[in-house]
Amino acid sequence: MLLRRLEKMEVEKREAQAIDLKEAEARSTCEECGEYGHVQKNCPEEAKMLDYMKKREWIPQSNFHYRQGSPQFNARSSIQNSVPLRIQLKELMEEQGKINKDTVIKFKSMDKVLENIDGKVTEVGSSNLQVLHKMKMLETQVAQFAECLSSNERKLPGQPQSPELVEELIAIYHPAERCGPADPLLLMQVTEFSCGGFVVAVTWNHGVADGVGMAQFLQAVGELARGSPSPSLAPVRWDESLLSLPPPTVQSNKPLGLVCLDVTVPSSTIERIRAEFHERANSNGRHRTCTEFEAVATVLWQCRTRAIASNPDFPALLTFTADVRRHVKAKDGYYGNCIVTLRVMATAGTVAKADVTDLIEMIKRAKDEVPDQLLAKNDDGCNGDDQQPAMDEKLLDELRYNLLHLSTWRNIGFEKVDFGGGTPERVMCYMQPSIQEWPYCVVSLPCKEKGGASSVSVVSVCVKEEHADAFLGELARFT
Repeated sequence: MLLRRLEKMEVEKREAQAIDLKEAEARSTCEECGEYGHVQKNCPEEAKMLDYMKKREWIPQSNFHYRQGSPQFNARSSIQNSVPLRIQLKELMEEQGKINKDTVIKFKSMDKVLENIDGKVTEVGSSNLQVLHKMKMLETQVAQFAECLSSNERKLPGQPQSPELVEELIAIYHPAERCGPADPLLLMQVTEFSCGGFVVAVTWNHGVADGVGMAQFLQAVGELARGSPSPSLAPVRWDESLLSLPPPTVQSNKPLGLVCLDVTVPSSTIERIRAEFHERANSNGRHRTCTEFEAVATVLWQCRTRAIASNPDFPALLTFTADVRRHVKAKDGYYGNCIVTLRVMATAGTVAKADVTDLIEMIKRAKDEVPDQLLAKNDDGCNGDDQQPAMDEKLLDELRYNLLHLSTWRNIGFEKVDFGGGTPERVMCYMQPSIQEWPYCVVSLPCKEKGGASSVSVVSVCVKEEHADAFLGELARFT
């Protein structure tokens, strides 16, 4: 009897532990995919990557020569079609799902949400306004727009070519191209088509909301447009979080003369890099994976560094933003900025010649430092008492061009916005190359695709005209 009781107690203990584990997983954020509700070892993305390796029967060779039929060999045999230079209008609009032609966007009710974002950034000095950059976002719900085009047409009658049309639809600017103290914090533009589709363009001041916050705001607008009396998630703000910033130590308002390129990192390249990292990083029994962002960031960082061919001893700085809501326990509904900028430093020569797995390790180390950054005291002279001498402008411009900043829009919420016709078929952004002061890329723009692994779209304003062909060539050789 005693043994049976002990066995029963052991079974009950294991069941209780399993329940606690499931509850913990439900509150956890997966490092692999960024979704809630499971941990990394149970991640569907991880399972997909392992299944990819199993089906392909691909094992990286120690001398890094890949046999015919491997993912790398197949990717290199068809590289020319993987890097489109421009978004074609036909590609943008075709194969879009059906949309209700009777959809009416009730933007008049938007004042219920706007009252939480209304106001001017009067407390921020004019020198700091240059830090608050703008982003453009496009929600495409033009399901039947492809019917307006014949199979061989690339533009509508009387309309410019697709890049200009895309700019016309989504590029809405403040009068002086920057958001000043008297300018509205939010601009919206709605374009309706005779076929029933529509485009919603948004420009906002990043000082009032980050990407997750703006996506939450647009989701609330969508709920009101669909007839809800109030948003399901009440907006939360903290006015005291908008602090006065000290004057920057070094500053240059001179644009770098960058060009805008729309590129694609193929899914085969991403899976190959992730599989290679998994093979090397877990050789000693550890369980570590490479995220989609880490793979794409490595490709862009190395290809761009090789393309601009700067002094190999110069720093090639990679920076990227990271959402820290779960680290600081932000309340649900908080839409203000809750991001940090992470830095990865190496010389240009190191980045250009390094193995991709080594670059991924560097990016991971930067991400691991997030908790320490949040807990660190602000004792680095940022209170303005210890100003550094101004840097030579020519040297600063060269260092600026060696920097690459990345921002990812994967799983931040834009793909969930619904104004009444369903979630967007495609989310895009637009940056003005003429005023861009830093090399910049936005990666993982959401786009509905039918079946199979999806490639990653990248909007880049990160190279000058004289380096554009070299950058695209490096991407082609890499993929």
